[in-house]
Amino acid sequence: YHAVDDDAAADLVVINTCSVRQHAEDRAYGRLGILKQRRAEGSTAKIVVMGCMVGPKTDDLRRRFPQVDEWARPQQFDGILALASEARDASDGELGSLLAGGMTRTYSLPAGPTAYVPVIHGCDKFCTYCVVPLRRGREASRPVADILDEVRFLAEHGVREVTLLGQTVEAYGHDLPDTDEGQRPDLA
Repeated sequence: YHAVDDDAAADLVVINTCSVRQHAEDRAYGRLGILKQRRAEGSTAKIVVMGCMVGPKTDDLRRRFPQVDEWARPQQFDGILALASEARDASDGELGSLLAGGMTRTYSLPAGPTAYVPVIHGCDKFCTYCVVPLRRGREASRPVADILDEVRFLAEHGVREVTLLGQTVEAYGHDLPDTDEGQRPDLA
């Protein structure tokens, strides 16, 4: 796999959406309209929509944009990986080899020495102005072993600085079981 400068040259287009502000949704709708036109003109690129716009009720979106091959709710990547794997079956590639090796998560390499690693998804705060808990779900911490695997992978490939991400990073580990030593896992 490799990135292309123009999505018209892509075999797989993934639109990562946000529904916090209307402008972000409008941009996604605009991009989907362009891809719908390209599909009508004969494009065979696979189209994936992922992120916060993809909720439990996407019937209206599915009707408006039937050209989309996969709809992926936040943190639900299996359909995207399967679609990418199908496109890649005929040749050897890093993602294909990672999937064949039984990994359930693929890691992308940044262009420079800095990377971002999500450690917790969702939020339990339910602020009146925020849709994160409704779209991304309740707080769910990634297991420590998964985070360490990703950081090791990044370090082995030249990354020297990692920023840990999450809507509520300070809540990391509150939802995880105690360790063998009887303590809650934490980022320390």
